[in-house]
Amino acid sequence: MFTQLGMKAGAFGGVALFAVIFYASGIPRVQNDVLMKIPGLRSYYVKDIPASDNPF
Repeated sequence: MFTQLGMKAGAFGGVALFAVIFYASGIPRVQNDVLMKIPGLRSYYVKDIPASDNPF
């Protein structure tokens, strides 16, 4: 009984964590501190455009 409850709670927790990271992915601090440390995602968040040419 407790193992089923733990598995369900873990699944909901994983989905909630993914949702929080997805919604916060536009925040530069989250990009630099969290998302750039995940292998494979670093190249997606590195900006090669100089700050003077970037309107955002």
